[in-house]
Amino acid sequence: IKKERVVDIYKPFIPEFIEAYYFHMGLIRAAPYEKDYAPMFLIQNGKAMTGDTFRKRFQILTSKYLRPVLLKSDLPEHQAYGMMLQSHNLSPHALRHYFTVRLVLAGLGVPELMYYRGDKSNESVLTYLQNKGAIIRKLEETHSKAIESLLKNT
Repeated sequence: IKKERVVDIYKPFIPEFIEAYYFHMGLIRAAPYEKDYAPMFLIQNGKAMTGDTFRKRFQILTSKYLRPVLLKSDLPEHQAYGMMLQSHNLSPHALRHYFTVRLVLAGLGVPELMYYRGDKSNESVLTYLQNKGAIIRKLEETHSKAIESLLKNT
């Protein structure tokens, strides 16, 4: 994580967040951990993991859990992401990009995007908004490729 940020969760994302949180808590519930630090991610002895270890574990979790769920989804958008993960790695920072794109596509403006991203400057947000048309075209292109691929494999 480059910068520590404390931000509110965009209300429509709360059910997804809660589902992920309970999944995570189920994974660590039986593990001892440093209660004073309340680490989100642990190594075997209960200590908080390093950034490098986190990135490696993130790759494993992406391959083992996320990709299969996306590929089995009924939604073409999810299937497209699942297919993309078969040939590309997903970094933790990609989640920031993914949720920013979702916020842009939900129609949020500059102040709201800055608020939910935890930005002090509007520079990053403006890049997304200036590229909104390209984002939508890329999403449609990805959908088309995913559907085309699904039809070939059926």
